[in-house]
Amino acid sequence: MWGFCGHPLIDGDQLICVVGGEGSVVVSFEKTTGKELWRQGTASEAGYCPPTIITSAGVRQLLIWDADKLSGLVPETGEPLWSQPLKPGYGMAITAPRVADTPQGQVLFASGIGRVGALYDLAPDRPAAVVRWRGEPKSAVYCANSTPFIEGDTIYGCDCHTGMLTAVDLETGERLWETTAPTSATDRPAKHATAFLIRQPAADGGFRTWLFSETGDLILARLTRQGYEELGRTHLLDPTNECFGRPVVWSHPAFADRCCFVRNDKELICVSLAKQSD
Repeated sequence: MWGFCGHPLIDGDQLICVVGGEGSVVVSFEKTTGKELWRQGTASEAGYCPPTIITSAGVRQLLIWDADKLSGLVPETGEPLWSQPLKPGYGMAITAPRVADTPQGQVLFASGIGRVGALYDLAPDRPAAVVRWRGEPKSAVYCANSTPFIEGDTIYGCDCHTGMLTAVDLETGERLWETTAPTSATDRPAKHATAFLIRQPAADGGFRTWLFSETGDLILARLTRQGYEELGRTHLLDPTNECFGRPVVWSHPAFADRCCFVRNDKELICVSLAKQSD
């Protein structure tokens, strides 16, 4: 519906692309010549999720989430290692699955529109994924535009159905809290209201969280299991696109050299995040 949105992945001499078509959901090319190396997978649609490589059970695995399933493949050959059904609405497999190490072992979380989401336990001794829980109404967090992240025993993400930033217990999928403060910035939830989350290492050894709202605000916040604490906010640029009758800017920011780069459909701007004394 929206063309090819999942960016390619460079892995060694390979350029791995989500393509689509019979037997070619994912295709690998030699990056210097464009020669096809292998192709794998058939699905109703290719989806929009970028290919990702993880290491689990001591094995490198290529994660591919198409419109029908989430799969682990051998990166060098495309050989299937495991697969789990995961079918979001309208073929909207978008956000990259998240992997985290927990005291109980390695886990993988993926979710999308249609209240489709699951947490998987990754086997410690072989390439395999087993469902720990699947999302139900009023549980989990269902992310479409903005990729969630896992910190400790909590998942943080923007739910596309409620339009709220939501914290979820990693073990059970129970929602801990939700807020519209960094998404629509009103008390009324808006469908698909979005804030892009960026987790950044801090000088004290912890993490800080940047959020870029669909209203064009850059926000610095502290996210914990107890709630959302806003530390600062500034308006960077105006939303120039439209969704469900409201103006939005759905463009992920970039960070480099202590600067933040953001854009809408009219301009690209750079703002310094350095202290004035620097």
